[in-house]
Amino acid sequence: MTLLDTLLDWERRYWGAAGDHDFYRAHLAAEALFVFPAPFGIAGREATIDAVAQSQEWRGVELDEATATEPGDDVAAVAYRARAVRADGSGYEAYVASVYVRQDGEWKLAVHQQTPV
Repeated sequence: MTLLDTLLDWERRYWGAAGDHDFYRAHLAAEALFVFPAPFGIAGREATIDAVAQSQEWRGVELDEATATEPGDDVAAVAYRARAVRADGSGYEAYVASVYVRQDGEWKLAVHQQTPV
């Protein structure tokens, strides 16, 4: 499996775990930072976990135009265009970038940013 395949697999898991704060708690880096469109804005690990626990599930998530890089032994980044539909039927489209750090042999999400299209 390539780095891009691995990171996109993790990204799909995060999109699929909306509402599942246990998944996020287990797989976010301790120093995680998130940047979402308003009204959510910038948040750390705990605020993001709390928000995820209250969020709607995503349906039909598509990740396109993806690319990945590994600038260091235990650091990797992925960027892509996401198209998704929430459980209530509302659509969402954004360019997304995520940075991962390898901790204890597993990729942990450290930084995640979304720019709506």
